[in-house]
Amino acid sequence: MRGHRIMKFGCFLKFVLLSWYSTQRCAQALKDIEKGPIGITKKPVSISYQDLKDAFDNRTCSPKQLLGSISKAFGPDGLGLLEVSDIPPAVVKLRSNVMDMAESLAMLPTEQLEEITIPSSMYSIGWSHGKEQFRGEYDTGKGSFYFDPFHEDASNHNVYPASMQPDLEDSLLEISTRMAEIGSWVASLCDLYLQELKDKQQSEETETDNNAIDLPLQTISIRQSLASGGYAKGRLLYYFPVGTNNKDSLSQEDNESSSLDSWCGWHKDHSSMTILIPGKLFEDESDTSSKQSNGNKPGLYIHSQGQAVHVQLPPTSIGVQLGETLEIMSCGHFRATPHAVKGSSNPNTGRASLALFLQPPLDTILPQLHSQAEDESLRQRWRPTYGEFQDATLTAFL
Repeated sequence: MRGHRIMKFGCFLKFVLLSWYSTQRCAQALKDIEKGPIGITKKPVSISYQDLKDAFDNRTCSPKQLLGSISKAFGPDGLGLLEVSDIPPAVVKLRSNVMDMAESLAMLPTEQLEEITIPSSMYSIGWSHGKEQFRGEYDTGKGSFYFDPFHEDASNHNVYPASMQPDLEDSLLEISTRMAEIGSWVASLCDLYLQELKDKQQSEETETDNNAIDLPLQTISIRQSLASGGYAKGRLLYYFPVGTNNKDSLSQEDNESSSLDSWCGWHKDHSSMTILIPGKLFEDESDTSSKQSNGNKPGLYIHSQGQAVHVQLPPTSIGVQLGETLEIMSCGHFRATPHAVKGSSNPNTGRASLALFLQPPLDTILPQLHSQAEDESLRQRWRPTYGEFQDATLTAFL
């Protein structure tokens, strides 16, 4: 079973490994960020959960009404992140419970964590702590719990701490199902937007807009590439409090250059899209960092249009973040953006989060890379299939 797991799902190791190169990969982006405005707060483009449900489940409204938001969120000038707002109260409560479980899991006794640490899976299943690199050193600042929610034999494939069963497994499956549903709806909107763009371009006999971007047309259905769900990877994260000793050990230069990525380095996700549950801070009474001015707030930062933008999703929302594969599949009409996580200035504050990575099967054919690709590394790593692209990404940065 374990050997079969490695053969079929070994690609998920690359989610672990690809986080190793985050700082190196966006080193130039980090320099650019330092030259521009830092830490401005910006509200992401938003679509309500009910509007998505009405468009695709209830079919009481046309999804075309939502396409403007897709263009603004994922287009070349967007944040590469869409907020799905006003999620059902039951999901809000579930999110809170899962975040609390993330902290509880990270605080389990060492012997219990060792029981769910699976070296034979190359740490792509179960607990992973100190196995990934951050700034050239093994990262003990955060712990990850990996799981494959939609595996055909999920109960035997995944591992969970016995002391948290069955609540942890049931909760992660339930919330992953809701997250994947939102991802499918958004993928359908992406397909519809690109199809309308394709129809418009094909109907034009001559160019009428001098500002139009000459990009190829998308031919691959994004929703269909994600439909099986078999390649979805869940990552429950807990960022440990910085700790006074660790914080003091950083040089002044490190403090200045890494202030926005002290918990997670600048990187782009290479998958199709990442569904994000808003992170939860576990604060002590003296921590006021979440109320601080721009650039000092902990949480998610996105580099867009030469600016480092602080994005804070409320507990009643879910984020959908674009990955490089979707940028390729959209022929450049959508763009992935570098992002990082800033730690709290209070050494006693931790943070929990949950990400669901959606990616296509390894044999998915990718279109030629669009001519507008600004990322030189992306141009060098493009390959004709997703599996080859993933391998090239791994080779390039490790």
